[in-house]
Amino acid sequence: ELKFEELTLKQKLGMTYTAYANGWTLTEEREDWIINMIKEKALGALWIVPNTGDGDKLEKFKARVKEALDYPLLILTDAESGFGEFLVGKHNAIGATGSEECAYTFGKLVAIAARKAGYNVVCDPVLDLSRGYQRSLGQDKEKVASLAVAMAKGMHDGGVLTVGKHYPGGNNPLAIDSHMAESVCFQTEE
Repeated sequence: ELKFEELTLKQKLGMTYTAYANGWTLTEEREDWIINMIKEKALGALWIVPNTGDGDKLEKFKARVKEALDYPLLILTDAESGFGEFLVGKHNAIGATGSEECAYTFGKLVAIAARKAGYNVVCDPVLDLSRGYQRSLGQDKEKVASLAVAMAKGMHDGGVLTVGKHYPGGNNPLAIDSHMAESVCFQTEE
């Protein structure tokens, strides 16, 4: 357990930082930097993108992270299409069911697979409000909210924290990827 008042300034600042790793860009130098930050207890979170590049490389890296850890670290991933063996497609498949039970079950299965893979935070559910958009649960805010709550509850019951994302929506006519630049939404507040 880390006590805030006992941390150095570098450690306190490091706890606000999220390092990023994927199989395409994870160099030996970057990997060593992340492991050293963990050993110094100066990293608050680590975002690891599965199914990118060399999967064996990522698995070895995750093993190094686990070996270096002696404090709680948030280990995040994205799961817009599911996770591991539970890849079911985009959220519109869940939205089309209109079923909170299906959303809950999907969330719990995703969480179990994510925990098994070493993650404790899943960035999901997606909260886009749009029609026909692949990663949207729908366009009705009440339906999207109820399905998202059910999905998040399933994930929590499966043992992971969740981060709702993309609200109010990425379906804009300018096709801006909100991961890369500030997005614009032309929907009304209502």
